[in-house]
Amino acid sequence: MKKQLFAISAFITLVAPLPTVALAHEKTEGHNVNIIQYWSAEDKHSEGVNSHLWIVNRAIDIMSRNTTRVKQDQVVLLNEWRTDVENGIYSADHENPYYDNSTFASHFYDPDDGSTYIPFAKQAKETGAKYFKLAGESYKNKDMKQAFFYLGVSLHYLGDVNQPMHAANFTNLSYPQGFHSKYENFVDTIKDNYKVMDGNGYWNWKGIHPEDWIHGAAVAAKQDFSGIVNRNTKSWFVQAAVSQSYADKWRAEVTPMTGKRLIEAQRVTAGYIQLWFDTYGNR
Repeated sequence: MKKQLFAISAFITLVAPLPTVALAHEKTEGHNVNIIQYWSAEDKHSEGVNSHLWIVNRAIDIMSRNTTRVKQDQVVLLNEWRTDVENGIYSADHENPYYDNSTFASHFYDPDDGSTYIPFAKQAKETGAKYFKLAGESYKNKDMKQAFFYLGVSLHYLGDVNQPMHAANFTNLSYPQGFHSKYENFVDTIKDNYKVMDGNGYWNWKGIHPEDWIHGAAVAAKQDFSGIVNRNTKSWFVQAAVSQSYADKWRAEVTPMTGKRLIEAQRVTAGYIQLWFDTYGNR
């Protein structure tokens, strides 16, 4: 009971009303700070405002260029059921049980202690692996629509932990409030500069268990956290409320590490999809 009360009190604190933050470079008068944010997934089928979809599509492109490790009939299947993959990617951020009553607790995972930001809540490693396996069970039962939907859900959780803020439990309520969401919006504007153009996914990267892949992705992402969230970027983000020049500064500071993370996310995702086919599709 004490655990439940602690978790409930943490949730109440997290969903309490927050002040409006206005940035000098924003066209709107201000925005409300929400708990959420992640690689963006604001439209089911539009890459422009859905970095999760962009990463998965680029991963499929990587697979399509590889004729030695990847069976091209698997790429055909991915394309045939792409709409269901996209629906799974999107639903993870917009429907229960995937988005945890708008707390998104299961979308975070700190690999150092195995936690999310809400005590005792499910985290991304176990949740992503769960839907990887449910996708496989549906595939074996020839329920292709459900299989690729669940695969999309699992890919969403993998994508989350490739984002350093998610691997460090840095939410949109962390100081400075709103940095998480503004960072994600910025990523959408630069991601096309970091498309992988070869066929080199991370094949056999972390063994045969999806949990190990999600953990490994989080470890790599957390190592890059300080390149995105540090004293300078925090200070500049706060000062961006009154100065465009500071908005430009924090964006320039995070760009190199963001590019690195986007490139790695594409390669890891290609390998993770291939792992799923190796586990369930090649039998």
